[in-house]
Amino acid sequence: MRLNIRFKYWLLATTTALVLLLTSLFLATVFGKFTRLAEENAQQRFSLITQYATARIASLIQGVAQLVQIQGSSDPAAFRDGPSINPWGLVSLFMASLENHASVYSHYFALGNDEFVQVIGVRSNGKIIAALKAPATTHFAVRRIVGTASQRSEHWQFFDIQRSLLSERTAEASYLPSTRPWHQGAIKENRLFVTAPYLFASTGEPGLTVSAPLPGGSGVIAADIDLGDLSRFL
Repeated sequence: MRLNIRFKYWLLATTTALVLLLTSLFLATVFGKFTRLAEENAQQRFSLITQYATARIASLIQGVAQLVQIQGSSDPAAFRDGPSINPWGLVSLFMASLENHASVYSHYFALGNDEFVQVIGVRSNGKIIAALKAPATTHFAVRRIVGTASQRSEHWQFFDIQRSLLSERTAEASYLPSTRPWHQGAIKENRLFVTAPYLFASTGEPGLTVSAPLPGGSGVIAADIDLGDLSRFL
């Protein structure tokens, strides 16, 4: 009788151990399978995301490149007023483009003497408004840099969505377009140029610039592409 009880305890212990062993093997097998599936799924997802991001960036660059090339072929008077920059020649065109292309942060051009015009699509973005010290309802910001090497001024004007002037200010200019990669790359390559991605100073969002030389090498026209939405998606 006592032997049977011992045998029963041994059988129960052995059975329990066997069940635990089999359970462990089963879980290990299942876990391994799920791990492989997860890895394969992750690789597939990463591949799809990479393909999407590549296609999206390529599409944005292609679209903005076409805009830059079309704008660059405008009447030379749109860029120059005699030897100086024409501060208003392309402003309306730039504003219209920003209305229709949400991923474009700004359009601008610079002459060889570092005179510069830029239109920024603020679109009531709080980060941009804070960075530019613009009115809360600013939809467009127009920046003009004029003057000689010894005395250059930077003039800002802020417009609402109806393009009504909200405010303006003038300060001494320190920005030199000719020192920037988008300018140097377009002049050096003498063709359409795309910068490496970088962070925009006003938003902290990633972006890149597409630029092209103006006819005769008189300057450079460019557009900034905002990659913030794509970055958040990734």
